[in-house]
Amino acid sequence: MSIQRTAITLLAIALAGCGLLAACSTGPVQTNNPTPPSVYWVLYDQTTAAGSNPNLVPAGSLATTFINPGDNYDVTFQSQETGGIKTISLSATGKAICNGNRGRYTETHPFTYSIAATTATFPIMAGNQVYTQAFLPYYFNWVSGPTAAAVTACGSNVPMLGTTTYTGKATNYGNVSTVSSLAVTTCAAGVLSGGNCPP
Repeated sequence: MSIQRTAITLLAIALAGCGLLAACSTGPVQTNNPTPPSVYWVLYDQTTAAGSNPNLVPAGSLATTFINPGDNYDVTFQSQETGGIKTISLSATGKAICNGNRGRYTETHPFTYSIAATTATFPIMAGNQVYTQAFLPYYFNWVSGPTAAAVTACGSNVPMLGTTTYTGKATNYGNVSTVSSLAVTTCAAGVLSGGNCPP
C-alpha cells in the first residue's frame, strides 16, 4: 500500500469512527470563538513499537522528537476546540543524507523532499453539532515513501539520516487558526532511553 493511500485510509477511519484512534466528541458550533484551537502531535515508531506524545504545542511553535535511523513511523496532528474544528491540514518538507555522510547525498548536497498538504473539512451536522476533536495522520516509510529514490541512490550507505518537518493547521468556526510544526529527526548513533540524541 502506498504512503498516500495509507494516510487516506487512516484518515477515513478517523472520520468514520474517531474512537478507533482516540475519543472523538461533538458539541454545539460557536462561530464567534476568538480562542485558537489547542493542538497536539503524536508519533508512533512502527519499528520499535514505541510512542511519544509531546505536550500541548503553543501556536506557531516547533516541537522536536527523535527516531533511530531507518525507523518508519506514524505521525498524527490532533486538535481540540470546544466550539468545533472547521478544518485541519497537514504537510511536510524534509532533507536527508546517506548514512555516514557518504554516497550521493551528503550534508553539502542533501536529498530534499516534500509531502503535499492534506486538508480535512468538518461540516456542521444536524442540530448545529460539530466535531470538537480532529485528527490527521501520516505514515512515513523510508523505502516506499518520499525518500524512496534517495534510499536506492545511497546503496549500501543506509539507513539514511535526516529531518522531516511537519506543519499542521487547525481552524475553528470563528475562523481562528493555530499553526504548529513537528520536526522528526534521526539520531545517527540511536535514540537514548530518555528520547534524546547522544550529545
